[in-house]
Amino acid sequence: MIHIVGCNHGIQLGIGGFAALDTAEQNEQRAHFRALLEGICEGQAVQIVLEEDGAPEETAGEQIATQRNIPWIDINTSNEDKNQMGIPIDYVAGPYTEAQKNNWNHQRELFMVGKVNEHRGQNASLLIICGFVHMLPLADILEQDGTPIQTRNYRNLDWYLPGVFAEDY
Repeated sequence: MIHIVGCNHGIQLGIGGFAALDTAEQNEQRAHFRALLEGICEGQAVQIVLEEDGAPEETAGEQIATQRNIPWIDINTSNEDKNQMGIPIDYVAGPYTEAQKNNWNHQRELFMVGKVNEHRGQNASLLIICGFVHMLPLADILEQDGTPIQTRNYRNLDWYLPGVFAEDY
């Protein structure tokens, strides 16, 4: 089973790091997010955590994997990967059409699926953490081989407060 949790990248930050500089509201949202991830790992016997992580700080997913002594893999495209794929580094906020952005997101999703497939074993329980924009496309691609997928979008949970983080995609 593959569990995919969509997120706002600002919520991924783990305990410590720059969190001390953030608002209480931001850190409260992060605590709820961390509890969500811990619940999935515990309840679903997750064997590997794969995460779209572009920040230098340690993420909650990375910290949980370390605590559980399971592998954590960054499946994000680096700037070098983007350059090799012909994707502008600033494509998300840059002056590009929606069609271009969608195409580049799709290229990145195929890259992420490649990383997932490289690291997953037969019948392994996986947790994938990625931006909301990638959650459903990744699920669509990964379920094509018959793998059961469960997506989780915390924006419909009681604890979620919109607007706490600048980007919500």
